[in-house]
Amino acid sequence: MEIQEHERAKDQPPQPVRDLIPGKLDKAGGVVVEDSDRFGELEEVGYGERQGMYIKLKDFEALYLLYSGKMALKDWRGGT
Repeated sequence: MEIQEHERAKDQPPQPVRDLIPGKLDKAGGVVVEDSDRFGELEEVGYGERQGMYIKLKDFEALYLLYSGKMALKDWRGGT
């Protein structure tokens, strides 16, 4: 069974490597994404809520993106 899964993985085209989504903690402790180039990507999968010039993520959405290695998070001052 493991061999079949390995063979199937070889048949799939490689996924393009994308930069990490730049998340930022706001002063209230929520996570926002201010990179407008990434808004469509997040909205396509139903993540966050657009609030003006940024998207505010729900806590569990931000945790998932961090855990899966898809987002880098900085504090509201810009530090890591």
